[in-house]
Amino acid sequence: SCHRMKQSDNVADLDVVTWEKINNLRNYLMKDRLNHKSLFTRIRESIDKRDYATVSRLQVEMSERVSELAYIYAEYKKNLFELD
Repeated sequence: SCHRMKQSDNVADLDVVTWEKINNLRNYLMKDRLNHKSLFTRIRESIDKRDYATVSRLQVEMSERVSELAYIYAEYKKNLFELD
């Protein structure tokens, strides 16, 4: 799971921007809003409607977004290190 790393004096502006990208992707994938349903919710609703063409399209998008999230999070973690 992606979680924000412990804040320290060593956090660079790139770390903050990268975390915002991560959080935006997480929200797009999983968090429903008043005016926008998450990708996961849209997949569940399409399954319930038996709209398998939409399910397939959304699953492809989900796979791409999750891969993007994993890559960005790995880069985020690599850039965070403590200087003694």
